[in-house]
Amino acid sequence: MQTDTELPSHCKARQSKIIARALETARTYGIDQLPDQIAYCTLTLSLGAAFHESTDWQPALSEVRAGRQRFTQALHTVLEAATT
Repeated sequence: MQTDTELPSHCKARQSKIIARALETARTYGIDQLPDQIAYCTLTLSLGAAFHESTDWQPALSEVRAGRQRFTQALHTVLEAATT
């Protein structure tokens, strides 16, 4: 099993670009706190760059953009809805 330090440099560069784009997108939703940004980037790497366009995510992200919820709260909302 490879660890992060063993990843080829081209993979690290690609991952860095994905994370940079994810941070740009996160900021459009008003996600500016580090824990929320980390969660957003983790979801981007896990679910794909377009996860935020899903109908499951749009209501929660609208709440984040409006400043009524932090992203980590929205994440819990989406997860709870998915399990009920």
